[in-house]
Amino acid sequence: MFSLVSATLPLSAVDDYGQITLAQQISQLPGIAQVQVFGSQKFAVRVQVDPVSAALAVSRSTMSDLRYQDQLQHACRTVAGARQNTILTATAAMRSAAEYRELVIAYRNGQPVKLKEIANVVDGGENDRTANLYNNERSIVLAVFKQPDANTVKIVDSIYERLPTYRAQIPASVKMELPG
Repeated sequence: MFSLVSATLPLSAVDDYGQITLAQQISQLPGIAQVQVFGSQKFAVRVQVDPVSAALAVSRSTMSDLRYQDQLQHACRTVAGARQNTILTATAAMRSAAEYRELVIAYRNGQPVKLKEIANVVDGGENDRTANLYNNERSIVLAVFKQPDANTVKIVDSIYERLPTYRAQIPASVKMELPG
């Protein structure tokens, strides 16, 4: 089992290193059946709308305005409101909260209403309701499962032998710990 934590990188970036860099390589070692990732946090843009906020009332935009805009098509996102969540679609080319903030979601009195005027738009994780903790820090954990007929000692030795290579492939700001 490996634990990955970082004091400086977002958990979604740590998740990428765990899933893409480490889990794929470890799963290819002889005797490994599977590497499961716990605490996974895929990157996502989070849009938090308060339907009764002053900004929303002034613009007279509604959750329906947000949902059906032509500019918001092709990639699913969730808008969290006080009373409901709505799935939005937006272009796959948009990859950060800063880009989403500038989206024109409606026109009122000939003036554009941008998403940032009615919502808090932040970079975050796909699911902010789950977490994995290691030593009281949010972490990504890689659990290694062996094949039924594999030799556990050989697998552990093989992983420890490759640890310097694995550590060299991730940033120094990501701590890789093996509980022991």
